[in-house]
Amino acid sequence: MNNKKRILYAVLSVVVIIIIIIITNIVMNNSPINNLQISIHYPTTDTIIDSQDINSIVNKNYGNVTKKKRKEIDTKILRDELKKNMFIDKANVYLSLSGVLKIDITQRNAIARVFTKKGYQYYIDKDMYVIPSQQKKAANVPIVYGDINEVPKDKIDSNVNKESYIIFRIAKIIQDNPNTRYDIDEIYKDKDRYELYSKTGNIVINLGNKDNVDDGLKKLRYVYSNILVKYGWDKYSQIDLRFRNQIICTRK
Repeated sequence: MNNKKRILYAVLSVVVIIIIIIITNIVMNNSPINNLQISIHYPTTDTIIDSQDINSIVNKNYGNVTKKKRKEIDTKILRDELKKNMFIDKANVYLSLSGVLKIDITQRNAIARVFTKKGYQYYIDKDMYVIPSQQKKAANVPIVYGDINEVPKDKIDSNVNKESYIIFRIAKIIQDNPNTRYDIDEIYKDKDRYELYSKTGNIVINLGNKDNVDDGLKKLRYVYSNILVKYGWDKYSQIDLRFRNQIICTRK
């Protein structure tokens, strides 16, 4: 008899717990959203997207969320809508127990802004994603211009987008080195040849063509770590990195 009572009590306890969970979920789902909290992480000092941009996406899909109930907000759908903005790298959307809709955003890290010969503009980020340029704000990254025709779709494919992949590699090396990141603000493509422009000393750096650009990028590190640090930015007008085992510096 005692065993039967224990089993009965156990079953009743489980039923009660299930009922409590169901009631709690019903109450929670029908409770109002009290606030919207947006947090944006910027990998650099560039703020291409802001809280107003995120608010606009939320309002477009749900209106004023503080007038909504929890059950009316699908956080997965909202996250997917936010991810449609190509400047958003990561989006985390969730509802807190206190009724706050929290949105955590990470902005993509743009490393170059490309201008094609036909006037199309786009950014390239550190993961090779292609982001259409927007006029409202501009990232403080090197501009790339000249004989550029290619416009990759969504993301650069190194096997298909040969021209864009070279531009990405150049921009990535510039971005990764603090010295070049704050000094080189232009990348110019003349046919297959690439030139870099230093804003500190108005120096033109001839990097080389598509066949020897890797060698030129290795020398670029040496130029900034050794030559310019030692002799200064005002001594040379041009630095040529095209030739094997040579760095040719032309005095002003």
